[in-house]
Amino acid sequence: MRSVSFLSFILVFLSTVCLSWGHAESPVPQMTDEQIGKVRVLVRTTQAQQASLKDLLAEEQAKLSQCYTSFELDDEKIEKSHASITELEHKLLLTHLHMQRELRKIVSPEIFQQLVKRVKTFLDKSIPPVIK
Repeated sequence: MRSVSFLSFILVFLSTVCLSWGHAESPVPQMTDEQIGKVRVLVRTTQAQQASLKDLLAEEQAKLSQCYTSFELDDEKIEKSHASITELEHKLLLTHLHMQRELRKIVSPEIFQQLVKRVKTFLDKSIPPVIK
């Protein structure tokens, strides 16, 4: 489930980067208004798809949790829930993959690398180190 949250974070971050793209000074080419518009549509579409899938996933996880409240386990019901959860998680990953493929069709390799650097910089500042 952690990876699903991370995917959502990346979507929101990309959307934010698009809003501020023209304001940063950078040696790489800037995104055109058309590219920014296409990326925004891509991000919004992906967010909508993922929101719907996340809602379905939450419902299915609740059903599975309910299965575990009974002393007698209904293995058939549990297996069905497991399969459904796995399928929904797979669909979430596929929507992210689709977005990644489409993003690469919209922007140049140089702009893509700039986006990657911005995401990495943001993550490095935002996520505290794990203490072992």
